[in-house]
Amino acid sequence: MFNLTESQSPPIGDGPEASLAKGMAIATVVLGPILVALSYYLWGNNGLYSSLYALLLVIINFIVAAKALVWGGRISPVALMGAAMGSFFFDLALLTVAVIPVATASWMSLKALGMTLIVAHVAAVSWEARRVTAYMAYSGIRPKAGKE
Repeated sequence: MFNLTESQSPPIGDGPEASLAKGMAIATVVLGPILVALSYYLWGNNGLYSSLYALLLVIINFIVAAKALVWGGRISPVALMGAAMGSFFFDLALLTVAVIPVATASWMSLKALGMTLIVAHVAAVSWEARRVTAYMAYSGIRPKAGKE
């Protein structure tokens, strides 16, 4: 039922999964200057560098997740869910591997890094959730009214 031939399947980079990830990356880029300025104000140059590093990690995280979801979505719904779970664990490992070597660097502010990572992820996901909800509400895609 969900098997598509190669000619029917969308190219990598198309589809709702890629659109969501692209929207989250754009939201991160838009929110980024605010977080970087706040980090610079609170923690100086170390906050600036740490916040920029965190934003880079967040954008890489969203790109990896998008590629995994598009790949899984082309195969089947089960593969899509597996790709979502796999990319989540991969992203956690990526963040761990990217932070541990620089955690004691002279330019690192772990407070700025943590704040930026958390706020950027939560804000980007929230922004996309609102966009998707608005799209569904105003595009005529509504659940049917139940019988009362």
